[in-house]
Amino acid sequence: MTIRDVLIWPDTNLCQVSREARASECSELVEDLIDTMKFKNALGISAPQIGVLQRVIVIDESIIDGASAPLVMINPKILDGIGEKTVSEGCLSLPNTSFFIPRCYMSIIEFEDSEGIKKEITLTEMASYAVQHEIDHIDGILTVDRSSRQDRRKVKIQMQKLKKMLHQNESSYAVR
Repeated sequence: MTIRDVLIWPDTNLCQVSREARASECSELVEDLIDTMKFKNALGISAPQIGVLQRVIVIDESIIDGASAPLVMINPKILDGIGEKTVSEGCLSLPNTSFFIPRCYMSIIEFEDSEGIKKEITLTEMASYAVQHEIDHIDGILTVDRSSRQDRRKVKIQMQKLKKMLHQNESSYAVR
């Protein structure tokens, strides 16, 4: 079990577009994503959030009808979206914040599974919102990017303070 550190915005790695991934080279990354997602009690996570700029996301099975394991998506693409709903979204890379984001109620996604097999899936509600959120991450887009300039400034200051506090806590443990 490997739980990875989650990058906090405004880390510049979170703002970059990820490169295509090869399923045959992703098994350890996928395991780390699943372990980290479960540990953080998240609905989804993307590779860029743990500092790996590859197009890999994982969605928790609890929000997918009939799923018994996390949904692993390699190189996912949104083929179509139906309906729109504004939802409140949190993000591991923006702790203690949430933003209202318009998302498609239903989305049709093409992706490769962990075996490299191309698949297509239709997701609704929470699963659809979560996949759209994680695909935004691999495209270098965060929820804060979809907010007002004023909100971005406030959140940036808040995240810089949080990162500084976390860094100071790490340093104090290292000294002991």
